[in-house]
Amino acid sequence: MSNEIRSFKMVGVLFRSLASIAGGAAVFGLSNGCTPLVQVASWCKALAIPGGWTVAAAEWISGRAEVVATVAEFVVVIGLLLLPRPRQLGWDFGESLEWRGPSTVVLAMAVVVQCGSVWPAMLNAVVIAAVGLWIAGQGRTSGYARWEYVTVAASAIFLALLFLPVYLFAVFFGRDVRAGGHP
Repeated sequence: MSNEIRSFKMVGVLFRSLASIAGGAAVFGLSNGCTPLVQVASWCKALAIPGGWTVAAAEWISGRAEVVATVAEFVVVIGLLLLPRPRQLGWDFGESLEWRGPSTVVLAMAVVVQCGSVWPAMLNAVVIAAVGLWIAGQGRTSGYARWEYVTVAASAIFLALLFLPVYLFAVFFGRDVRAGGHP
């Protein structure tokens, strides 16, 4: 897996890392009763990194919260529709890290949390998921049960949320296996 992670293109890694940070900030922000950008500002302060940009970003989003939330909800829906399917992964959940759909969902949900419209977005996501499962169940020639589609989608989103810690762990603690040599 470490070889797979190390072979990602830099732009893809940056996007997935940004989505992972934003998703983590949304999760920790909700648990602390604050927005994702306030959580990022506290992380920046703890790491002695300039975090003044978070105030400007939060003000910009709050001035356009309804429009930004609508766009982010639309991106969540598109991201949910682009999640990997079981037949596309061959049941190797690590391959879901190659898809941008799960990271797109995580990043868009962090924006939705920042805008404060979590419940409408969750309602839309549930409706889209139900319609997607209904479509997946029609003409079931694939051999996959509905719960298998849900498992793959949920696992892909969870891995996208944890991308940065997994990536850093693989980079720093993974080892390369030489072709033809012993591991």
